[in-house]
Amino acid sequence: MNNKSQKLIVFSGITFVIILALNIFWISFIRSEANNVLEFKKEVEIESTKNYSISNLKKQIIDLNEKNEKIDSVFIERNNGVGFIETIENISKVSGTELQIQNVDIEVVQKRDSDDKVIADLHGVLKMLFKVNGSWQEVTKFLLILETIPNHVTIDSVNFSTVNGGEGISWAVNFAISGITN
Repeated sequence: MNNKSQKLIVFSGITFVIILALNIFWISFIRSEANNVLEFKKEVEIESTKNYSISNLKKQIIDLNEKNEKIDSVFIERNNGVGFIETIENISKVSGTELQIQNVDIEVVQKRDSDDKVIADLHGVLKMLFKVNGSWQEVTKFLLILETIPNHVTIDSVNFSTVNGGEGISWAVNFAISGITN
């Protein structure tokens, strides 16, 4: 073999080794980048799941707040018995009836331990006695409006009686109602 052939073989060998080394480098670089992409993709999925969970929790909190407001509207506010009385007075005005409040009382329901010591006030019960006077239409309108107030009110007793007056027959209705306070 002559010198030219040997140089060509050496040159070819070196070129082959360099190409092989570059291929190995590129393959390892591509694998490394692929692993980085996979890790990034996992991080994105985790963040997406977290965001979905947070979004879902926010929606649940909003739903719970709305439900809580609906539940709270059923109860008469413990410190706002006057507001409830004003509601009854407004119903009387709207219906055209005459209202006479006879008694209002709030009884507190308490939790007690085995020694009968008060642990906590659970809730109260507002009890109200009143009389409504008016025509049959006015009295029934009063009842219809009373049924639509947001607070849950129990009519414990109702007594209808007629009153003969100068303008014909009017009605006197005695109510005993109660509602739970929060």
